[in-house]
Amino acid sequence: VMLDVEVLNLLMERSLGPVRDKLEITHLPLTSFAAQWFMCAFVNVLPGPSVLRVWDCLFVDGHVVLFRVALALLKAIEGELGLATEMEDAM
Repeated sequence: VMLDVEVLNLLMERSLGPVRDKLEITHLPLTSFAAQWFMCAFVNVLPGPSVLRVWDCLFVDGHVVLFRVALALLKAIEGELGLATEMEDAM
């Protein structure tokens, strides 16, 4: 799982640099939420039908789907995260 978080960090560096930078500024480690995302395959983050869709894609396309979903979630909160000044605001 920690390796997956590191891969996500590298992917964020390439495609979501501002989000990654904001997480660093607010001292919110990626591991604090991404590890749980990967271990639970988003069951605790997304609504039931969305989780089932992620799982369907996971079985068909493999683990790359977990990274796609993680990047999509981070992209979705990019604007809101931009307003954060502290870790508590970012969470």
